[in-house]
Amino acid sequence: MLQLDITGTLAKTITPSLGIPENDLATIKNTLKSYVEDFLKERSAGNHAWAMSPYDREVLGLVEDTAARLKRERIETIVWVGIGGSGLGPRVIKEVFETAETPELIIVDTVDPAVIAAELSIIDFQRTLLVIASKSGGTLEPTAAFFIMEERMKQALGDRAKERILVITDPKEGALKRYADAEGYTTLPLHPDVGGRFSIFTPVGLLPLALLGADLTSFLRGAKEMDTVCQ
Repeated sequence: MLQLDITGTLAKTITPSLGIPENDLATIKNTLKSYVEDFLKERSAGNHAWAMSPYDREVLGLVEDTAARLKRERIETIVWVGIGGSGLGPRVIKEVFETAETPELIIVDTVDPAVIAAELSIIDFQRTLLVIASKSGGTLEPTAAFFIMEERMKQALGDRAKERILVITDPKEGALKRYADAEGYTTLPLHPDVGGRFSIFTPVGLLPLALLGADLTSFLRGAKEMDTVCQ
């Protein structure tokens, strides 16, 4: 853990006129304490759902079971369709955990025709998993990219394509949830109150971690420890 030593900035170390007085630090500490207490009360009331994601054992179990099944498919490429937070977290995970021994994780976070065409030209859809992460499915960019990739999956695999397509979305409602259910695609839940930029401890982050062989338990334990430290 990083530590910051501010001893050299204190009034007792340098001069009272230039350094930070003790009473200023005490005021900041008391203010922060009240903020933390308010935050915890709000969280207990059901707000700040993102802060509870690391504690969701049910979602962890779903991700682990899904990843175990997909690994048996001997997938070589994961095409991940996600815009904004639904693509940024997986991109960082790719940079950290992807190796020559893991599947290749391709992040599709654009509708640029040239980029899409380039990706289509190199992907072997016979050995690919297609994932879309979108809470509602109402955002045009990821949906458009997904439909292009989905069409290629169906051309390559026929009826078996639904076994290689996975949707991360609202667990109960939304256009994407309805479409996934109608097509028979596996879905993983994205809590409706968790924004994309806070989704790294949901299946948006946990699934690529699992598929690239990372330790989910350690990853979540680190989040829980930081939750405690920050309080």
